[in-house]
Amino acid sequence: TWGNGSLWKDVAPGSEIEFKDSEYIRAPGSPGSYHYGFMLTDGSGREFGPYFFIRVDVIEPQAPATPQLLQPELNATLMLDEDITLRWSNAENTAQYMVEWYKEGGDYFDSGRISATSHNLGRLSPGRYFWHVEAYNAEGQWSPWSEWYNFTILEPQAPSTPTLLRPTHDAVIVAGTNVNLEWSTAANATQYKVEWRKEGGDYFN
Repeated sequence: TWGNGSLWKDVAPGSEIEFKDSEYIRAPGSPGSYHYGFMLTDGSGREFGPYFFIRVDVIEPQAPATPQLLQPELNATLMLDEDITLRWSNAENTAQYMVEWYKEGGDYFDSGRISATSHNLGRLSPGRYFWHVEAYNAEGQWSPWSEWYNFTILEPQAPSTPTLLRPTHDAVIVAGTNVNLEWSTAANATQYKVEWRKEGGDYFN
């Protein structure tokens, strides 16, 4: 709010200061206190008072805070088919972010400047990955890089061998009885295939 010599406003160097609906001046480029005087005039140029004074304090822009990494968590272990999205906190005095990542032993990649607090990497090949984030403010200042986080994408694991449960080995079943084949759940298995045959006959599955 502008006043008659008694009120003031803090602004960043080089920002626009509005005095009327459509009139602006550019703030000085260096920090400090500045005073401006204005006389009102009518359409013919005739001056009439009072004479207005305002004070503007130009302050140093605040550097952005360092983002805090959220997900994946430090030393996380993820499966091969997972869709990987990097997430971090919203940092103060920030307009944009850049995330940088690499696979152990590989090249570095970055997101470019983005306004979101997340970045999707999609599905990644097995291995260990490292990532960190920095922030930018509207004046072009950078935050320090965050710490590095790492996560590991596991190699696909072969399923274990199921254990047969029923009928038991060498079981004797009365002809005409309905037979259900049962087995244990196998680690890392998503589907099963059953094969059977009558002694001396063909195989079925």
